[in-house]
Amino acid sequence: SSGVLTQPTAAQLTQLSNIRAADVPAFQNVDLSTLRKRYDAGFGYSFDPQFDFQVSYRHEHKDGVKWMGAVTSQVSEFSIIMPDLIDQDTDQVNASLNYKGDKGFLTLAYYGSFFRNNVQSMTWQDVNDLTKSATLGSPPDNNFNQFSLTGGYNFTPTTKLVVNGSYARSTQNQAFL
Repeated sequence: SSGVLTQPTAAQLTQLSNIRAADVPAFQNVDLSTLRKRYDAGFGYSFDPQFDFQVSYRHEHKDGVKWMGAVTSQVSEFSIIMPDLIDQDTDQVNASLNYKGDKGFLTLAYYGSFFRNNVQSMTWQDVNDLTKSATLGSPPDNNFNQFSLTGGYNFTPTTKLVVNGSYARSTQNQAFL
């Protein structure tokens, strides 16, 4: 008071004790961890010294809990740190058909990535008004496909022409929350 440090009164200490007694049971420990499992497979076949085919596949699954900051409240904006659920699958495919000649090469390739999020959204009660809730969407499912063609030709030992072209398409067929 007026720049002088004063001890809290008995009434103030009782009020703080009552606030703690009301708040503490609402808190709980949350173990944060993420488990990632990944599997890879590949196959290659040489038709002859000039032609070969390569294909690989990768599957990755992640699940667990991480921290996430969010804004909550229907009237006043309050920031919170809450656990964010993780349950995601990603599949990737690579394939290529390759030609290697004395003076040049040609590669026709495909790459695909497919993401699936098994947690569509999270909903929680507003900390200031338990009759209200807030919802936050999670990253949406999506697909990515790419085709590419690369070729090169050696005109001389010091002159080479390399041409690369690709077409890709990324799609997300899931409505926003």
